[in-house]
Amino acid sequence: MSERRILCVSFDRTVSENRCATLKEAGYDVTPTTSVKEASELLSRERFDAVIVGHRFPAEEKYVLAVEAEEKSNTPVLLVCGAARDSERPSIRIRGQCGSSVRVGRVVPRCGGRSVANGSLRPHAREGGAMLFRKEDEDLEVLPFADRAEAGRVLASKLSAYTGRDDVIVLGLPRGGVPVASAVAGALHVPLDVFAVSKLGTPWNRELAMGAVAEGGVQVLDLSIVKELCVSEKDIQEVAAAARKELEYRQESYRGGRRPLELAEKTIILVDDGIATGCSILAAVAAIRRRKAARVVVAVPVAPASGCRAIRMEADEVISGAEPELFLAVSQWYQDFSQISDEDVRSLLDRSAASIPRAA
Repeated sequence: MSERRILCVSFDRTVSENRCATLKEAGYDVTPTTSVKEASELLSRERFDAVIVGHRFPAEEKYVLAVEAEEKSNTPVLLVCGAARDSERPSIRIRGQCGSSVRVGRVVPRCGGRSVANGSLRPHAREGGAMLFRKEDEDLEVLPFADRAEAGRVLASKLSAYTGRDDVIVLGLPRGGVPVASAVAGALHVPLDVFAVSKLGTPWNRELAMGAVAEGGVQVLDLSIVKELCVSEKDIQEVAAAARKELEYRQESYRGGRRPLELAEKTIILVDDGIATGCSILAAVAAIRRRKAARVVVAVPVAPASGCRAIRMEADEVISGAEPELFLAVSQWYQDFSQISDEDVRSLLDRSAASIPRAA
């Protein structure tokens, strides 16, 4: 696979040289610039896998660049923060105004010749932060996935111990998780069903999740986002009410009149196409626990290490196909990340129901 291209935008030339050296050592093709204007022009002409923007640029310049990256080429953006706690706030506000492909991280001193950062990146052995890149990246062997079906087949190879068991059910989170779950269920020869979850987007950007609601009335909130973006209780209630209506529609629409599978005393493999904030998975796990499942296994093709840590505290087991270092958006790790329609979901469920007997 060809090198991933990174557009590295740094305020200071020396910082730029150091950061680029680290990225190149990790095997990335890096294009450096110290000008937001030049970065914008480069995004118009060339394709990049990600953009890293230094923290010393004015907030309005970072916002404009993040929007351009999203609109021109759907390129994930990492907004780097300074060491001071308050330096996160402008970038977090920008993340709230932009799409889900924008991430925020804080750079701390170099350790062992590599930059380290906190947040959604892999923990470092000697620092409280986490490594931004590794010299050796085994995830390159499987990433990017061709599509969700291939991701499901890769994931199924890690779940072979569950093959053919009559106490196992695979549940896909609609819509994007269902094609992955279908491939998993088909490979393991076990029943497939959906488990409806609806994301709670912020009032200003529906794509930025501040929580989720799941079947059975379970609601999960990401309090850090709620606090940083000053989301009011009234806003939360309004968004949650709309999400519950969407949830009711999904529950009625997807199964085509079929009753949901009985989850009590079963081992549930809960599948999505990836983890961003993890809110949807956490809501689903809590709701499945209420159905008295014997065991809950969360399985995703790709996820940041931090997202898996939170979910490992709630699930009995977490299986991930890959946990790449530079994780900015789930779509970044798929060659084909096309939208999945409601009809696609129904078709996959019908096909599975016809080929594999449903569990009692």
